[in-house]
Amino acid sequence: MHAQRRILSVVHAMNTGHGDIFARNFIRRASFQPYLGDVGRKYARQPGVTRRTLARFVRARYSAGDGWTASELMTPQGDATLPRSAVYGLRLAVSYPGGDVAAQGSKIVVSCSSGLVTRWVGPAYSRTRR
Repeated sequence: MHAQRRILSVVHAMNTGHGDIFARNFIRRASFQPYLGDVGRKYARQPGVTRRTLARFVRARYSAGDGWTASELMTPQGDATLPRSAVYGLRLAVSYPGGDVAAQGSKIVVSCSSGLVTRWVGPAYSRTRR
């Protein structure tokens, strides 16, 4: 389960504020839309996000108190041929000071040749207060 280790490494790097480690798990120009919903407007999908941008995102959100909890990784579905990439589903909850978001779905595309994340979308993240 190489992809599982890669995805859990991304979550762990986010939770420990290690932006450079987080970024090394992605291709050089990844598509990255980490949050959907009202908070996500700031992080609108941009194709070709650099590793430096990914590292800055982690440092900013870690400093803001965000935390990620992964609860379920859904393996790719489809035929048995080896594709160029595989799409994984991840149930991911976001916590932040003063609130939290219930586990929502994220989609992660992993390159089969490099094992690196090529695209990350979600989860939905709207500010709610406890």
